[in-house]
Amino acid sequence: MHFTTVAMPMNPEAWEQTEYRANSTRQRKAEGATTVEDFFDSEHYRKLCNKKVEVDGEKKSYRYFKLDTDIALALSLNGVKSSTLK
Repeated sequence: MHFTTVAMPMNPEAWEQTEYRANSTRQRKAEGATTVEDFFDSEHYRKLCNKKVEVDGEKKSYRYFKLDTDIALALSLNGVKSSTLK
């Protein structure tokens, strides 16, 4: 992860991908979009964007994904069996 963060400014393609979230979110918000086209349109993501970050019960002064350079990761698993299920 550290390597990616350091190398990103040197890689124009990676930088464009990072800008996608910031630009598409702003544009769709301005257009008043109501459909879900990708992860960034999801209700959970939008709630996080309006929520202050909390660490060990202490609310910070900043919100999730506030900066254009912040990275949001989504993980979707299908067909993965939990080891606790029998």
